[in-house]
Amino acid sequence: MRRDNLLTLSHYQLIEPLYIGTHTTVYRAHRQTDNAPVILKLLKSDYPTPEAGRLG
Repeated sequence: MRRDNLLTLSHYQLIEPLYIGTHTTVYRAHRQTDNAPVILKLLKSDYPTPEAGRLG
């Protein structure tokens, strides 16, 4: 869930962004259920725009 440019994910603690691209952001995080280090790749948009789906 995004709220005022803050990202909240249940059961994950975001540590730092590793990569910020045009369509995705990659984060270093910890899964809180077992404290395992994880990498999360998240889309910046919920759905592709109609323009992104057009070919040609």
